[in-house]
Amino acid sequence: MKKISILLAVMMAVGVCHAAPTQRNVARFKSVAAQRPQLKKEAATPLWLPTVEKEFYDDNGWTQIAEARYEYDNKGNITRIRLDDSGSVFTTIFEYNDDNMPVLRVETAGEGSAERNTLKRTYEYDPIVKSYCVLRMGYSWAGNDWVADYACEKNIITRNEAGNITDIIKYLPLDSETFVPAYHTEWKYDDPDGQATGFAYYLNMSGEEDGDWKLYGDTDYRDIEWENFDGQPVGDFLEQIVGANRIKSARAYYEDVVDGYVFVEYPQDGAYGYLMKFTTNDPEEVGITRQVETIDANGSVRYTLCEYFDDETEDIYDTPVYTYITTLIYNDHGDVESEQMTEQFGDSEPELVACEEYANTYDEDGHLVEMIQRTYDYEEGEFFDARRVVYEGYVDVTSGVASAVVAPAGLRLDNGVAVAEGDITAYAPDGRMVASAAGSLDASALGRGIWILRSGNETLKIVNLK
Repeated sequence: MKKISILLAVMMAVGVCHAAPTQRNVARFKSVAAQRPQLKKEAATPLWLPTVEKEFYDDNGWTQIAEARYEYDNKGNITRIRLDDSGSVFTTIFEYNDDNMPVLRVETAGEGSAERNTLKRTYEYDPIVKSYCVLRMGYSWAGNDWVADYACEKNIITRNEAGNITDIIKYLPLDSETFVPAYHTEWKYDDPDGQATGFAYYLNMSGEEDGDWKLYGDTDYRDIEWENFDGQPVGDFLEQIVGANRIKSARAYYEDVVDGYVFVEYPQDGAYGYLMKFTTNDPEEVGITRQVETIDANGSVRYTLCEYFDDETEDIYDTPVYTYITTLIYNDHGDVESEQMTEQFGDSEPELVACEEYANTYDEDGHLVEMIQRTYDYEEGEFFDARRVVYEGYVDVTSGVASAVVAPAGLRLDNGVAVAEGDITAYAPDGRMVASAAGSLDASALGRGIWILRSGNETLKIVNLK
């Protein structure tokens, strides 16, 4: 065993690998869940999504506390949410660009004559990294107009002649009209046409336009080697482990002196995952490892953090002093069945510290219709019912029928076709009858717009997108 290097101390200080257990658990779970690739459907496959979601809590029996109603575009993006939360109604409207990225979000509270604006967000994106937001504007409703608030952010990207990113400066609002530079990401190149070989991240300590830039943690990375690199890295250096930019190794410098290494290995079969090692100046002396593994065909993942150093003595051991594992299990529908977190200190037995289990029920078409969440009580050592969610009113959004706002049992949609026991009549919102049929009516043939379908005393409201 040997003394821990300054590099590992710096990594702990900046939160790369060490935090209080409860904070660490939450952060790690969110990180892994966010990185998990979504199960993809064939382009021609119908995309069935629920239009109604009801939430219940256990109060000696399930009691409903909220209901959400959804509308979608024909790509599956949510365009409208109406939430009734214990009698309080909130509505959110979304608009998207051609890359399915949100460009507008507007929130209101109340309904009918009492409905009022509350919040607005607008988004603009980089033309090359099309998912990276370069301008987010936030507005609050001030009586009769939108007023810019502090939920604004501007990211200025600089590229070299080869088109590779060299700098990203993040601007934050000083007030409702003035942005000031706050953070500076720098990528350095030995060859402008080649791969980035250095990374540094700076904070503006002055809050002024000119900037008093300080190297974050007095640490930067040099001699970077890549598994793959497309010249468009955004985000932190240690986030470059998925997608088109994946680091293979780098040297870490603290106060301009080499202070350790970072090594990353990836599965040879192309599966999602990685093994990241943080070492001392001896590349064989590992202080921390972080590993994500795909563990089954459904895309379930396991995240493992191992620390080989002693917090008090700063000695480094050959076996882990602390191990933390988060496991997310998905079923063959792509839904979560369980989230489990365990901790282990040295040679002691692993201890379950947090767990969520989800009992999912599906209809004959494979649609999720009910989810019951059970939460592990650490103090009691047992599970309790925490939440129940019911999903209703499924529609195939690719058919052009994007929402079924009211979905009675008799009059219903079946793959874009309205079905009922008797006659079905279609009306425009102004009351004009536009179509009528016995037993079934092709709702997608009505054309783009909002239509009201009636059969007997039942009503179905739909939104056609094409």
